[in-house]
Amino acid sequence: MSTIIYSYRSTSTSSAIIEDIEFGRTSTTRRLIRPTIVDNKEQPDASVKIEIIHQKAEKGTFEDIPTEKLSEYKAKDIGKLILSSDETISLFKHLCNLYAIHKENGVPSGQHSFKFDNDSKLVRVESKRAEIIETLIQQGYSEEVWERLVENSPDLATKLSLAHIYQKRLTALEQFKIMLSCDHSEHDWQSFFENNNWIFGYGLNYRILKTVTDQPHYGGVVIEGVGANKGDFLSATQGTLKFTVLVEIKRANTKLLESKEYRNDVVLPSEDLIGGVSQLRVNGRTWEQQGSQVPKNRDLLEEASIYTIQPRKILVIGNTNELNNRLKRENFELFRRGQSDVEIITFDELLYRAQYIAEHTEEIKGC
Repeated sequence: MSTIIYSYRSTSTSSAIIEDIEFGRTSTTRRLIRPTIVDNKEQPDASVKIEIIHQKAEKGTFEDIPTEKLSEYKAKDIGKLILSSDETISLFKHLCNLYAIHKENGVPSGQHSFKFDNDSKLVRVESKRAEIIETLIQQGYSEEVWERLVENSPDLATKLSLAHIYQKRLTALEQFKIMLSCDHSEHDWQSFFENNNWIFGYGLNYRILKTVTDQPHYGGVVIEGVGANKGDFLSATQGTLKFTVLVEIKRANTKLLESKEYRNDVVLPSEDLIGGVSQLRVNGRTWEQQGSQVPKNRDLLEEASIYTIQPRKILVIGNTNELNNRLKRENFELFRRGQSDVEIITFDELLYRAQYIAEHTEEIKGC
């Protein structure tokens, strides 16, 4: 789902309507939702209600199909509205966005626009401010004004830059929290981390990580090409000399442990956890023995002073809220500490590390 703007208008102190949202279309029909955001005092999380609208094209324009009165159905009557898999995931993502709007803003009065960009970040844009920003960008003033500011007041420009970075990181942190509460795919998380690679900036053994390429082919002719083993990120530590790091991203709701004890006081790692560790090891060996030795790859990376020597491997998987008793905590931590060549970090742990980085950005901004 590309960048989308939701137009919002309050109808009372506890409700607001969102303009129709299309989530499916053919040449002759389309499907919409008409959402309402509400403050539900009895069940605060139940903050969105929707009407699903099926429309047909009549003389080039779409018209609502008359509403079916389900109360008039007889016992054996069946009414169905079947959604395709594409429509279902589109509807799900729109609902996540609508819940995020309420979670972050409640039900503000007036008219507003809420924008979600490509990595699902939520930005509230006041109408007048949005028009001013758009006008400046269209007239080409922004770069000119910025260059003049850098020339005449470099200290102020630096502070504004840091403030901008800090604000972007706060926005990303809020989106991180929202994504943890929804069932996002590996691809969604990969996109989020690629757009916010500062989250891996430091804290992982205190080495700064920078993405070299996303979705690399470790055994291919070149790392952007086609190969036998494909991973999520090929990163590099930062310094005068840089060394490759492999990063594998799973899902936040991936299980860390099996549900039943193997024996007394023994809970086995989950199949996904063991598989993720094994996959990283295979990818690491493939990259070290094959991909990194391909002349094009070696030349490309060594031009940037990036080298491969027993590459470090990072697996991002699951959430520690699963470890709800001493036995689970001990078994997971013992397994994790036993993986000397793979660093296992959960999504919630990565969130706390990201918060640490953002807090230190604020300290720099305040200097």
